[in-house]
Amino acid sequence: MRTGISCGLSLVLLAYVPSTLRAQCVIFDKPEELYARSDVVFRGTAVAQKPTGIGGSHVIVQIATFQVDQTWKGQPGRQVAVGADEPFEIGKEYLVFAGGKPMSTSIECRAAELVDHAKGKLEWLSTNVRLPISPPVAPSRMEPIKAVARAMNWPELQEPAGVDAVSEVRITDWYPNWAGAQVPLLRLLHNGTHFEAQLFAWWPKRDSPPMPRAGTGIVCGDQVDWSEVCVKAVPVPVGHDWDEVATQALKLKEPCRPPKIPVPTSPGSLTGAVSTNVDSGDLLMEALEGRAYHTYWCNAPTSGSVDRAALDVYNMLVALGRSSPRIR
Repeated sequence: MRTGISCGLSLVLLAYVPSTLRAQCVIFDKPEELYARSDVVFRGTAVAQKPTGIGGSHVIVQIATFQVDQTWKGQPGRQVAVGADEPFEIGKEYLVFAGGKPMSTSIECRAAELVDHAKGKLEWLSTNVRLPISPPVAPSRMEPIKAVARAMNWPELQEPAGVDAVSEVRITDWYPNWAGAQVPLLRLLHNGTHFEAQLFAWWPKRDSPPMPRAGTGIVCGDQVDWSEVCVKAVPVPVGHDWDEVATQALKLKEPCRPPKIPVPTSPGSLTGAVSTNVDSGDLLMEALEGRAYHTYWCNAPTSGSVDRAALDVYNMLVALGRSSPRIR
């Protein structure tokens, strides 16, 4: 049985239909109908969300990032961005039926529900959908850097066996949770006397349909995985002392804020729960300094009481990204 007015669309992906054609949502009381009309079905925890700036009913008002715990249909990967017509509760676990490109769902029309409210759907899935995909392994916090390195065929940074290792620093942000975003990655290589800079723009290969996957200078990872990216070298701005930048980056120590200062709550949170990744971005660094390998991560470096050095490095990274030409 269906309630509401149907506009003939799979699920309730009304954000991609002109507003004059949008109608009330369709609620599928039978899980099999909702399952059949979905591209992806998963159980996962909402870890972040970003407002789209659009208001109204049956439109995508938030884009949430989920840590996927169990998949019954499709290949959302270990993390996935999903648009919705209402905010999710950060830190809460949901059963999500989603579809479309970019992927979206509906809380209002019960295509996405807290697991405590979706027991009937969960029971149907466990009974009728065979061989659900095993829960994925949580991604490394350095995964964006490693994904760029895979695409560019760079060597892994690890403690070398010899003593003549070349120092290298790689700095970037986390995966963007909105389609069309390009993220800067700064690579600093020591040539024996000083550091030289290389600058790259990268974007998710699978989850950013507006961005190209081929073209002059564009290289993409070849694994079938949510984490794979496409990369393009971009001009390096002049006027920077890269030795100073590398020195400042290599001095960064975790945690980047006092232990008693929590990471700021995502603006869309309904509960006040602390988000593990809010809109302020993440500063990631992987480095090999002589024979010493180390990593650094700072969540939301522009929010809260963050170490000044981390904020300076992150602001520099953002400025480098803004100076890069737009890739289309």
